[in-house]
Amino acid sequence: MTPASVFSAFIPWLLGFATLVFALGNRISAWSERNVKAEGFTGNFATLLVCVYGGYFNGGLRIVLLALFSALGMRDINLMNGLKNGMSFVISGVSVVTFALAGIVYWPQALLMMAAATIGGDSGAIVARRLSASAVCAIVVCIGVATTIVFAIRDT
Repeated sequence: MTPASVFSAFIPWLLGFATLVFALGNRISAWSERNVKAEGFTGNFATLLVCVYGGYFNGGLRIVLLALFSALGMRDINLMNGLKNGMSFVISGVSVVTFALAGIVYWPQALLMMAAATIGGDSGAIVARRLSASAVCAIVVCIGVATTIVFAIRDT
């Protein structure tokens, strides 16, 4: 129900922030461990906000999830990727059911997107396991910057 122009204006800022949080994850995590306890309610609330965002828009969700995990102190990129894929699957599934019940799903396009996302996720996991953690992190940051720029340019 939200006008696309309102939400679209917010996306580049969120993606840019998430990319920055992920890129600076080690520093943010060290600071967070000293100054903030991102456990319990705080961690759960942040996760809930990211899940609501993912269910509503899904654009850049994977980078936002990686940024969240980084801010919560996770460092194992392969574990983060697996958790990201699992959470993204659940978020997308809940969204599909919600939109389907509302009768606003264009099924041919939705099925094509689901197949492409599954293939891309599986292929990405295979490639990520063969690369070093620093290479995967660099790729994630590059994709985050590119996605931020695309959304910023598209909506100007």
